Amino acid sequence: MNKKVSLGITIASCLVAAAIAFSAAFMISRSIFNSKLKDLSQKQNMFTQISDIDSFIRQHYDGKIDEKKLLDAMKQAYSETLDGDVLFMSAEDFKGSIYEEEGCSYQILSDGTYMVITNGVTVPASEPN
Repeated sequence: MNKKVSLGITIASCLVAAAIAFSAAFMISRSIFNSKLKDLSQKQNMFTQISDIDSFIRQHYDGKIDEKKLLDAMKQAYSETLDGDVLFMSAEDFKGSIYEEEGCSYQILSDGTYMVITNGVTVPASEPN
């Protein structure tokens, strides 16, 4: 059984195999991406609304806007809206705070400036010997 396969058929079959592998990898990666970003359109709509309000206020407000005060008010509004279960603080504010002393698990956000405290864990006091 010494059948020779032409070079054209060999190249064509390699190209078909590569195309199938590429398509399968693309479909798998797209599926993973979509599963991680389930509510992307909802988040985008919310951000668009906030951005529209911010743009409108900045265009029509005559006074000077204090950015720090505005950011602090936004954090407070989010915290109050979520029944006070959310706490916003910078990494500097977290260091030495009661939350660090009690021990909390936390996540650093992607921009590295703020933390999300995900679970408060009370550290037991050392028992007297």
